[in-house]
Amino acid sequence: MVHLVDLPWMDAIYAHIFCHLNLQDLFRLRCVSKELCLLVDKYFIPWQSLDLSDYVCIGPAAFGVLVQSCNNLKYVNLKKNNWLDSIQLMLLLHKHHNLAVLDLSSCNNDYMHHGSIDISKCENLTSIKLQNCTWVTERFLLNLAQCTKLQKLILADCYQVSDQAVISLCQNSGRLSHISLENLTISDQTLYAAALYCKTIQEFCLRRCLRITDAGLLSLRSLPFLTKLEVIGCVRVTERGLAPMRGKVEIDLPPKPICQPQPLSLQV
Repeated sequence: MVHLVDLPWMDAIYAHIFCHLNLQDLFRLRCVSKELCLLVDKYFIPWQSLDLSDYVCIGPAAFGVLVQSCNNLKYVNLKKNNWLDSIQLMLLLHKHHNLAVLDLSSCNNDYMHHGSIDISKCENLTSIKLQNCTWVTERFLLNLAQCTKLQKLILADCYQVSDQAVISLCQNSGRLSHISLENLTISDQTLYAAALYCKTIQEFCLRRCLRITDAGLLSLRSLPFLTKLEVIGCVRVTERGLAPMRGKVEIDLPPKPICQPQPLSLQV
């Protein structure tokens, strides 16, 4: 009797069978026997991409298997995986220093707040999404600043992030091209720093940043590659700050007439 493991692993099983199975199927198969467990684990070895955004119930044990079995992960999506804690994340970061793209959006396990997360070893990181990650602090961003190849940064809804944290990051992230600071409590000081240190920014999202003003926006005119600016919900921004960039930059607010000051009446 011929068993599955008797077939050629690379040319038959991996190429024509496993490619049609989803992650849950592979883990079910892995539980059948030691031979099949080994067969599945070796299938994971060359994986460079891991998307668990559709497997929010996979859990830390299965994640640990993937982290240890894969040898060279570069693209990892863990969006909305609330089982992820700081220990599991550190296992990933320590094993896979060649990570280039990481999505941790809405990963808000309570234990993410209690550990120290060191991402500085991921020197090839070019994109990280941290939207709605309430555990992101100034300390984490200072650590992230050591990833000098960073090009895309999403910090939307990270309520603990301050001006000083973003400024420190800008000073060490001269390659940033896409950045989202939506719904942060930053001020014009952050925009001044971005204009000074991040000359490669192409797309800048500042939606619902309630403290920024026209003065901060006007400083962004020095960004030579800026093509898109999002400012919906910025209540202190007016057409005076936007008008000088129209025609060169795509802005998510329609143009409005600029109100001219009325001359004082000196009637007696």
